[in-house]
Amino acid sequence: MKSINQKQRGFTIVEAMVAIVILGVLIAMVAPSFRMLTADSAVRSCTMDLVTALNTARADAVNLRRTVSVEALDETAAGNEWGAGGWTLEYAGSTESKTFEPCESATLTEADGATTVTFDLQGRTPTALTFQVCHVKGEVTGRQIGVGRTGLLKNENFDGCNG
Repeated sequence: MKSINQKQRGFTIVEAMVAIVILGVLIAMVAPSFRMLTADSAVRSCTMDLVTALNTARADAVNLRRTVSVEALDETAAGNEWGAGGWTLEYAGSTESKTFEPCESATLTEADGATTVTFDLQGRTPTALTFQVCHVKGEVTGRQIGVGRTGLLKNENFDGCNG
């Protein structure tokens, strides 16, 4: 038999409500940071995909001794939006190609409107190019990828993204 004076264990409704309110406040404080983290991740992912494509094209041009081009798949998008349709590597004298997926939540443009980057047998390009990667809402610092005439890449922060 239980004694009448024995205390019951558990939470009161007030204690449970206080815990829920504290949890709600913590979530409200963390949500903006999480949004910024995902925005930054989208920009960095798009940047790394383009850098990978450009480095692969340059290395393949030198190793295979033929020109290799990186081409935007959707040349009709407004502002030469490279990221809208993705891009592909095209090998001269071959039907072989490698396709890269479009950027998600990021825009990728070439400053001068170029739709193709071509690397020659020595890994050089005829002109220098500059790509900008920005978050679609401009919430984070973008990235700028420069391709020099020697074919070398320069990857740096870009503050010219507008939200």
